Amino acid sequence: MVPGYEGFVPKEHGKFGQRYTVQATEALADFEKAQLADHLAQNQITKIGYLQDNKWDPKTLEDKELAQSQFKLPLLEVRPECGGVLRNLPVTEPPITPPHQAQSPYFSDLSDPEKYLKSGFTGHVPFGYASFGQTNEAMTNSALCDFTSNYRKRLSNEWAPVMIDRPDPPVLIQPSEIYHKHIGQLPNYGGHIPGAIFRYGKTYGNDSRDAKRWLRGDFST
Repeated sequence: MVPGYEGFVPKEHGKFGQRYTVQATEALADFEKAQLADHLAQNQITKIGYLQDNKWDPKTLEDKELAQSQFKLPLLEVRPECGGVLRNLPVTEPPITPPHQAQSPYFSDLSDPEKYLKSGFTGHVPFGYASFGQTNEAMTNSALCDFTSNYRKRLSNEWAPVMIDRPDPPVLIQPSEIYHKHIGQLPNYGGHIPGAIFRYGKTYGNDSRDAKRWLRGDFST
């Protein structure tokens, strides 16, 4: 097959890790082997029927053994009138396993036997770019286990909530007051901030909080 061929290639699904030409060639070879095996089986059944009806002269010992089969081919209908009758016979069947609550394979437990993506899934497979040379079930299971482990690690380390301990500003703010003691000025404030030109390293809001401390002689940063 020429690379870029978009038609159906039998037996090609499930082959990974090789060039398209090699995969298509191997798939077609497997398909031809299966077809040849089916033809041989069909010819064998036809040959057995001819041998048992004395329409085929057995030449080898194997052919003579086929003629001594217990059942004669083709099988004859003993009672054709009962061909469409269904018998009501009790059959013991194994109990059906109750379905469990469906959970996304992305976040299911690592030991879950169903932690894999079905064959033919066309969505994104996280961490699947480095997996090849395996069957679909084994490859997607390995990729999903890596994704779940990485997700849980980042969830406990990087995405953990951060607690900031900071005193709350007073609820009552005098509207006539310009420099508040607990609240800084808004960015782009065009007024004067005492001592602002001599300080650096803080945001505008933090630096302008309690701006009158410079007038009181408090030169701490």
